[in-house]
Amino acid sequence: MNGEDPYILYFTGDSCTVCRTHQEPALARLGDVRVDKVDAVAERTLADRFHVYTLPTTVVMAADGRALHVNYGYAPAPKLERQLADARVTALRSAATA
Repeated sequence: MNGEDPYILYFTGDSCTVCRTHQEPALARLGDVRVDKVDAVAERTLADRFHVYTLPTTVVMAADGRALHVNYGYAPAPKLERQLADARVTALRSAATA
């Protein structure tokens, strides 16, 4: 994992049962991926930036800070893996054309 890799913003909250029972185990299955856990209530400005009104919400981010995929509600590990792979391909294409 390095600063060039895509990462995930994971919006959650204290009262989100699905976050604990489903989303967190799915994120744990991703292996060596940076996951920034965000309390959607405490960090309302950031949550508003991504239109987070449903928990959990996951956002696959490019290394440069662009949001590439937003998942409102539970996102299973295979879906997140596909989105991270897509983000890596996008980064390689951008690097090749720079």
